[in-house]
Amino acid sequence: MAGVGIGETTVNSFVEGSKALVSSVKTASNVKESVLRSVDLIGGFSKVVEKGDEILLKPNFNTGDAPPGSSDPDFVKAVIELLYEYGASKVILGESSMFSLCTRKILEETGMLQKAEEAGAEVVPFDEGKWVKVSNGGKYLKTVSLPETALKVKKLVYVCCMKTHRWARFTQSLKLAVGFMKPGERMRLHARKLEEKIADLNLATHPNLIIID
Repeated sequence: MAGVGIGETTVNSFVEGSKALVSSVKTASNVKESVLRSVDLIGGFSKVVEKGDEILLKPNFNTGDAPPGSSDPDFVKAVIELLYEYGASKVILGESSMFSLCTRKILEETGMLQKAEEAGAEVVPFDEGKWVKVSNGGKYLKTVSLPETALKVKKLVYVCCMKTHRWARFTQSLKLAVGFMKPGERMRLHARKLEEKIADLNLATHPNLIIID
């Protein structure tokens, strides 16, 4: 059993004093320009991306629901393009939909697969690969099986959507990490102490940047 996680354990690059930096940009037209502006307001993509980086991009496609039930493919595509423009050598879009669904089919039906490939990303449905059990040091969730592909990547960027959730009340970046869990293990996550287990799960994930649509 490994004692590692997804993404390098790093200090938050987007801070001022002791406070994490947050920006908000409204847009009705140019999504890419708005994403760039929002990240520029807290220091820019150069704080995350170094030339030659391989970056894992984690969207929200738990189901095939239309945005905001799932990530907006145009929003995700814009982030992929920006990561390449700032020097990434490879962007991997990785996801695992809910345990009763086929992730690849969901990505195809939503148009995300095509848009990701158009932007040059490698699409990796986690349910098609291997899983590695890791010890995350949590109180209620002590071990979790994570995608082998994700564990090999050092840089992690979240592209979340903001929505309500029947059990967790709402979904943003913390609950996005559930998509890294082996689908068969997610039932025990929801059995009891859901919010506490989500916090424990995030001990094994280390995003460098979080962008919420």
